Amino acid sequence: MLYFWQMKKLLLLPLLALLITASRPVSAKSNTSLYVSAGYTKGRSIFDVVVHGTPKEDLVMFANGKKSGEAKVNRKGWATFRKVYVINSGNLTFKQYVNKALKPIGYKKYYSVIGNSIRLSNSDPTVSNIIGARIKTSGCQITTNREQDVQCTPGAIFTNVTKTMVCKTGYSKSVRNVSSSTKSAVYREYGITSHGSGEYEIDHLVSLELGGSNSIANLWPEAASPTPGFHQKDSVENRLHSEVCSGQVSLADAQLQIINNWLSIYLSLYPAAKPVVVTPAPAVQQSPAPVQAAPTSGIVKMSSTGICHAPGTTYYDRTLNYTPFPTLQACLDAGGRLPLR
Repeated sequence: MLYFWQMKKLLLLPLLALLITASRPVSAKSNTSLYVSAGYTKGRSIFDVVVHGTPKEDLVMFANGKKSGEAKVNRKGWATFRKVYVINSGNLTFKQYVNKALKPIGYKKYYSVIGNSIRLSNSDPTVSNIIGARIKTSGCQITTNREQDVQCTPGAIFTNVTKTMVCKTGYSKSVRNVSSSTKSAVYREYGITSHGSGEYEIDHLVSLELGGSNSIANLWPEAASPTPGFHQKDSVENRLHSEVCSGQVSLADAQLQIINNWLSIYLSLYPAAKPVVVTPAPAVQQSPAPVQAAPTSGIVKMSSTGICHAPGTTYYDRTLNYTPFPTLQACLDAGGRLPLR
């Protein structure tokens, strides 16, 4: 008997590893105490969802407002919804029968499907926070070094993303959600009326693997060539993701790095690579010609995205493609801006 009990405990361990416990029961309008206690994987995006509460009648569960099944509550208040199909992220809500009428229960949880598990939260995981300000929605211009227009694409992140989430296999796929209409809107904002297959990619400035969101403020049409293009930016994203997950940098720092100057990071990783610079249209006031040289003490560097890096600041040494200025004020007077931090 002891051996059988030990074997039973071993068989239960994989199921317990998938246990998802909500923060605490939520009082319902119908005085029902209810919470989702576990989700067991039954296949690709298919789960048995276990609910615990004290309803008197059977429960009906809805995923994103769509009925996902009914379950009978046992004497101890447990109910299991079999083979519920949920994908990416959304919300779970419930109703119960009261005098044969279906009444809503005041309980709602947001979920994210990551790999073979469900993560529950009290807030919507798809809410974005724009970094900086989105000033323009048309007339956007890709810079001479094929970078985004910071006034159109300042970057945006999911507000409740964590290091644990982005470092889990399958996270990016679970939150990727950019519609064809959104992609078309991005092309319109940047004035691109036609393009060939593989010529551009609607890219996330802050990549999903770094907590970036699908907001249009985080999207721009990045070209494949001339290089560095979107393939090369992928290597920067992968490098920063690795540094975040290994604890070398914080997630917030990695997000700021890729927003402030991903191109300079790429050039610092691959010094032999040089971006192809397209000569801009003549301006009323010409700035000093861009140079690529070793850091010189005393000068202020304006990066290709218009950020002024003073000596000793975080990204000073990484900024290899820049326009030099004698003082920080001179850089700002020329149209530059301070880093986000």
